Amino acid sequence: MDSNSNRKIIKVSLDYDGCGDILFDEMFKKYCNGKNDAEILAVRQLLIDYLNKITEGASEVELFVGSTRQSHQLDAQGYTANNNGSCFLNYIKFCSEKTKQGVRWVFRPLLLADKENQQSVGSAFRNSQLNCQANDDKIKILENQLSDVIARNPVEPVDFYFFDNLDESILKGLRDHFTQEKNALPANIHLHLVKFDWFGALYGNKSALADYAHIHKEVKKEEIKEEIKEEIQEKIKSDKQEDYLQISSRAKQYQNIKNALCFWNTIKSAQQFSRFKLIENSNLTKSGNKKI
Repeated sequence: MDSNSNRKIIKVSLDYDGCGDILFDEMFKKYCNGKNDAEILAVRQLLIDYLNKITEGASEVELFVGSTRQSHQLDAQGYTANNNGSCFLNYIKFCSEKTKQGVRWVFRPLLLADKENQQSVGSAFRNSQLNCQANDDKIKILENQLSDVIARNPVEPVDFYFFDNLDESILKGLRDHFTQEKNALPANIHLHLVKFDWFGALYGNKSALADYAHIHKEVKKEEIKEEIKEEIQEKIKSDKQEDYLQISSRAKQYQNIKNALCFWNTIKSAQQFSRFKLIENSNLTKSGNKKI
């Protein structure tokens, strides 16, 4: 069995101002006065511990910019106004430090300015002249990031964590959008919306950290059948052994026996079902499901 079939895929999109910036020295120097150092360090550690918890067991973690700073111009405006550094440079530094601690963290240089200027991933990060309007509700930002993740992980389960400090104005809107939009999320994506508001915790008597929402499309048996029906039929027509193997690999999408049964019942309707006997015996038993 493919050694990557059970790998844990974690993506993190981290807001900056009032959220992820607590991880860096600029904010510590700005707000520490000698009396509240322990409190600030404690809130910082709360975020670090949470990140360690959700990424435990992952061989690699990808970090996206969850801030509205989606171009160099917007990043410059942000750190000039807030005196808290560049989120691009700090997130690259953070990934480097986390990697040295044992788990590989990779900064994903995808920005909304890439999409708005019809450029490839990383173009706006490399070219400071590419700019975009601030996407204040962050729907376009998250859609852009999820599209990137889905394109590279069309089948394997992915846990995507999006952090923001504003629950009512940002997280609520994201929750409503991705819950109500029918095709916003494929079945293999688990979207986790997380509130982290260090400023509110220290100066506004608010909770610092909360799991705001977990959004996942529950796929029904009938939907699975329709999803793979045409693909199965086309590959069966070709009558090539490699196509049969590709079809069998689709079972990896469906982790429980109920969904696996649905998959194989669809296969059994084909005239050439006998060709699948060997695949059925080897793949389903290897994936931990009972033989059908």
